[in-house]
Amino acid sequence: MKSIKSANGFEYVEILPDGFTVGKKYPVIVHYHGHGWTQKEMKNFSENYTVLASMEKFANEKGFAVILPLCQEFSWFDCFTELKNFTRGVLALPFVDLDKVYCSGISMGACAAWQMLCTLNDAFAAGIICCGIPMYWDARRRLKAPVWAFHGLEDQIIFAEETEKIAKIINGNGGLIKTTFYEGVAHSCWNAAYGQEETYDWLLSRRKEG
Repeated sequence: MKSIKSANGFEYVEILPDGFTVGKKYPVIVHYHGHGWTQKEMKNFSENYTVLASMEKFANEKGFAVILPLCQEFSWFDCFTELKNFTRGVLALPFVDLDKVYCSGISMGACAAWQMLCTLNDAFAAGIICCGIPMYWDARRRLKAPVWAFHGLEDQIIFAEETEKIAKIINGNGGLIKTTFYEGVAHSCWNAAYGQEETYDWLLSRRKEG
């Protein structure tokens, strides 16, 4: 069940799984889109966003919810404080299983997701990142959740070496960054990442520690 809602300064798409039951708690993915959808019209986003169909399909099959806010600034980092408050608001939704909240993003949204995983580092059980750059010094100090990071080896917008570097840093510091690199794929590695069942199985196997 897909609907358009608004809260805390953002319009967003809410996907609830088939058979959604009021009073039951569900895993939730909070997902941030890339730059190509900034300042766009919500109806178009809700119908045509590149990975939304895959996420909706697997949400129905596996019983999780998805929240996808739409950025009306040039970048998520032009409204990061507001995005942080929006994400905190998601945690307060009555159907959210607070032990199974996940952060996800592609491209510009992946950069925001890296930072949100560091900033709200007690909120998330895991993250899915497609072709994003973290702030290395912040991730080294504050990242707690495991992350599966995807990247196309032919990416000329955000280089795959960035994912290789952060994985080496975090894994060398006792963290967990799982990586997948796609040969012959440029920037849009997200279709493969979000189109495979394994991504969601890995994500849903993670529970927040502590």
